[in-house]
Amino acid sequence: MATLVRLLAVLLFTLLGLLFTTSGSEHTVLVAAAADEAAFVYDDFIGEEIVLHAPVWDSPVATEVMGNGDIESRATTTGVTEFSIDVYSNGSILATYSASDDEDILIFGAVCWQPDIIAGVSVSDVDIIADLQLSLSVGSTRDTADETVGFVDGVVNITGQFSKTLFIHVIAPTLDTSKYSGSWRVELYVLNLGKVESYTPYTNSTGAYVLDTDNSSALFLSEPISSTNATAYKFYVYAADDTSLVGLSKSHCAVKNGAHVATSSNAVEKNTDKMWGNGTRQTTFFSTLNSSTTYLAYIISENVNDLLTLHESPISVTTKSSSTCRIVYNLGTCSEVAYAAPSNSSFTSTTKLSSWYDSIAKQYYKNFQLSMMTFPCYLTDKRYTILRTCDDCEAAYKRWLCLTLIPRCYEEDVQGSAVSYRGINDGGYENTAVDGAKLRTVNSSRNDMYLNSKLQPDEYTELLPCSYECHNVMQSCPSTLGFQCPIPGKGLYEAYGRLDANISTNGAVLPLLGKDNVTCNFLGTVNKFSAGAHIRVPMIALSVASMAAAAILF
Repeated sequence: MATLVRLLAVLLFTLLGLLFTTSGSEHTVLVAAAADEAAFVYDDFIGEEIVLHAPVWDSPVATEVMGNGDIESRATTTGVTEFSIDVYSNGSILATYSASDDEDILIFGAVCWQPDIIAGVSVSDVDIIADLQLSLSVGSTRDTADETVGFVDGVVNITGQFSKTLFIHVIAPTLDTSKYSGSWRVELYVLNLGKVESYTPYTNSTGAYVLDTDNSSALFLSEPISSTNATAYKFYVYAADDTSLVGLSKSHCAVKNGAHVATSSNAVEKNTDKMWGNGTRQTTFFSTLNSSTTYLAYIISENVNDLLTLHESPISVTTKSSSTCRIVYNLGTCSEVAYAAPSNSSFTSTTKLSSWYDSIAKQYYKNFQLSMMTFPCYLTDKRYTILRTCDDCEAAYKRWLCLTLIPRCYEEDVQGSAVSYRGINDGGYENTAVDGAKLRTVNSSRNDMYLNSKLQPDEYTELLPCSYECHNVMQSCPSTLGFQCPIPGKGLYEAYGRLDANISTNGAVLPLLGKDNVTCNFLGTVNKFSAGAHIRVPMIALSVASMAAAAILF
């Protein structure tokens, strides 16, 4: 019944509007709004005729688009009203919003797309930004603007306290029709900040990190998310030379509607609490990228109000050129491993290679656990010394096992002459090159039993494990296990890289190769495993030359 009454009311006011329409150049149009709902006035001049579109109520109403634009309103969630607007050159679309007494309001607009450049026309990025900039004005009367603000990088926002009807104009510039064609699409949001907890349309937070690539894939890991039941981050991958987002770099709507080459719908997404600690994170794996190509990955997150936030700094990621290295992740035993490892042509998928590595790690770790049964790990606190427990030992050994059994793989020519394939000379740093990168020619991988004899990868560059991972096993496990690390000058820096003790990233991920970056492979963020905390090993222990249990993986 209520819907029928509303439809009759719309017809009545439409007829009244037609009765008051004149043939003159000035028009007065009245649009009815139900209590607590937004209404709008739509100006569309065709000669001297006004086309009036009634407000959209409970469900969208299809209307014929005529003249220089169109507008549709809908309530998305409590406290949020959204207007979808199309506007052409020299157009002006008006939306109205009725605010209650002293209502704190945020008005946010995002450009979804803008007019196209006509084929064959050369226009610079600077000119595009200047030519296509929209404006938004807000006033307390229909014809008077109290504030006018230009869209910058595709967005605009105005905040204030209001207690009357707001008249919100989206104004388009006059375009040179010899250069541009088409229209703008704008999503306009009016938020009652008393009913909406908070909203940040865009943020300089990255949102996620690229863990590694191979010749067709890229793997990303998000910052911690609040829910384990839903995907919090959506990815939109663009070619690095794409120009569809020129002038729109802060607009989530533009990112969603631009010329992206892949989105989260093309990716494998998983939530995990087994990587890096610090709660649940999201992995996003793309496997249909081109080799030797640089992409920009934009991330959009959804907040509790179902509103979208763009992480405005895209992640630059470059795929490798060959299939020698392939990403492995989502392993069982080595759950924190998530990077490219040596491969061969028989492994055509990440899943198969990950399973192969994990089956070997599982067997090694099982044998180690059998050795640990000779210690009093059955006691309540599993403590075999006053400082360490059996759990500490098992965790340290597993980390070391995974890093040494599954090498981190780069292509032979990674970063060209900037990489030293010799790594660190056995006795000191080689400061002019990347310290922990070591060339592995055919049959020279660190594990002869599996990598050289069975996998037989082509030539690649290994980023050596951090030395503190080996030292941590010595610190955490009973000495009677016989596990020993080599010492400086006698093999340590042939098998391991060294992490600069001064590096601190506050939880961020650093690029692994290059000047001032991380120069050895590790699991987790840098500051979680402070180099200073793990390398304090008694010199008497470091002086033991035997590698005992660790020898096979050197």
